[in-house]
Amino acid sequence: MQNAEWIALLRQIPKEIQSQLVLVAQNRTDISVESICRLDPTYMVIKGRIGGTTEAGLLFMFPYDQISTVYVGREMKEDEIETFLQNMVPVNRLSTTSQQGSSGGSKLPASATPAGTAKPAAAPVAAQARPSNDPSSIARNNLLERLRAARNAAAPQNGKQ
Repeated sequence: MQNAEWIALLRQIPKEIQSQLVLVAQNRTDISVESICRLDPTYMVIKGRIGGTTEAGLLFMFPYDQISTVYVGREMKEDEIETFLQNMVPVNRLSTTSQQGSSGGSKLPASATPAGTAKPAAAPVAAQARPSNDPSSIARNNLLERLRAARNAAAPQNGKQ
C-alpha cells in the first residue's frame, strides 16, 4: 500500500478500535497501539508498546513503508464486523475524494501530498509473491502449515469442552 492509502485507512478506524490495533512491521515486530497521535505524509506517530513487553506509553515514529499488517488485537463479533465495514469507504475512493478537497495544517492531514503538489497517478500495486521454489520459503510454509494444524487440533471445539 502507498502512504496515502495507509493514511486514508487509518483515518477511518474509530477511536475505540484504534487502541486495540496491533501494527506488524516488516521485520515482524508487533507494536500494540495505544493511540494514533499523528499521520504525516511519510510516517505516523503512535503511542504504544512493543509486543511482549510491559513498557507502555512509548512514542513511535513509524514509516508507512515499514508496515506489513495492521490488525485488531481482540476477537470481534459478527455484528461488530458488519458495523465496522459498513462505516468504511474503500481506500481508492477515499484517496480520490481527499485529493479533491484536502485541507492543510490539520493534525491528521486528509491526504499524504502537501497542498499545491500534484500526485502522480498510482499504478495498481501487485502483491509481492514469494518464489515458490525457494527452499527457505518452502520450509517456512511447511512449518507454518504444521503449526496451524497442531493449533487447530489442540483448540477446543465450540460447545465441546
